[in-house]
Amino acid sequence: MKATLCSLGIVGLLLLSQQILAQDELKQAVEGATTQITNARAGAIRLGQAAAAIVGIVGAIAVYSKWSNGESDVRKASASWLGGLLFIAIAFIILESI
Repeated sequence: MKATLCSLGIVGLLLLSQQILAQDELKQAVEGATTQITNARAGAIRLGQAAAAIVGIVGAIAVYSKWSNGESDVRKASASWLGGLLFIAIAFIILESI
């Protein structure tokens, strides 16, 4: 009876030690994933800022084209492009601060 209890205790300790080791491995995996996401986020922010710059240039060209052709909805077009550009810029500023 004592041998059975002793062997059950040893098995229990082995299972507990494996669980503790598994938790350490899980912690290391989560930390590694966090590092990779942080590194990828910086690249995504730069890509988004470049996209915002391209949207701004295209918008400026479109508004200038409407203005030089004498179209009446230049204010509406410029407000639309400016609003979109501000949204993209503010979204990436917020993303960068997180």
